[in-house]
Amino acid sequence: MRILKSRKGQRAFSLVELMIAIAVMSILLAIGVTRFRSSQVQTSFNGEVEECIAAIQDTSNLGKSCRFLEINNKIVKQRDSPKTGGNNASIKKEEQDEDAIVWRIWQNGALVRGGRIGSNYSNMVEIKTRGFSSSENTQVREPKDVQQGAVFELSSASGTICIPYMTDGTPLCSGQLSFRLYNGKNVQKEINVEVNIHGKVMNIEKFAG
Repeated sequence: MRILKSRKGQRAFSLVELMIAIAVMSILLAIGVTRFRSSQVQTSFNGEVEECIAAIQDTSNLGKSCRFLEINNKIVKQRDSPKTGGNNASIKKEEQDEDAIVWRIWQNGALVRGGRIGSNYSNMVEIKTRGFSSSENTQVREPKDVQQGAVFELSSASGTICIPYMTDGTPLCSGQLSFRLYNGKNVQKEINVEVNIHGKVMNIEKFAG
C-alpha cells in the first residue's frame, strides 16, 4: 500500500491507519455521549424525586394548618391512627401515562399542586410501596375521601396510594416508597424513602449499576 510522505521525507500516516484512528475516536465519542446522557437522566431523576420528597414534607405542614382530619365524613382522632404499617396498602388501579409517576398534594378536597417523575426522558421509572395500611374506617382510596385535612397522592400505572396527615403533621400510616430508574431491563438507580409516624421523611439512595 502506498505510504504518504511529508516534504522532508518523513513517514506519514497511511490511509488504513487514518481509518483506524477515526474508528477509535468514534467509539470513544459514542461511549462518552452515552455516559453523558445517562448522567443527565440520573440528575433529572434525582431532582424529581427530591421534589417529591419535599412535597411530602409540605403535606405534613399543611396537615398542621388544618383544624381536624375528616375521612369519609368521620373525624379521625390520634388514637385511631395505627402505629405501624402493614402490607395492605390502599391502592386503586388507574389508567395514565405508563412511563411516569404523578404526585399531588390535596388540602380540604382541593388540589394544591402536583408534579411528575420520569416524563422528561425515555427511561422507564417505577414506584414500589410497602406498608401504609390503615383501619377500614380510615382508609383513603382517593383524595376526595378526605373532606378536611391534607393528603399526599402518588400514582403510577400500577395504582394509586394516598397518605393522609394528622393535625400534628404525622401521617396516618407509615411505610416505604421505592423509586426506581431503569436502563433497559436493569435497575440503574433506586431511591428508598421512609415515611414514618413521627412525620419524618428519610431517603436512602441505591446505585444498582
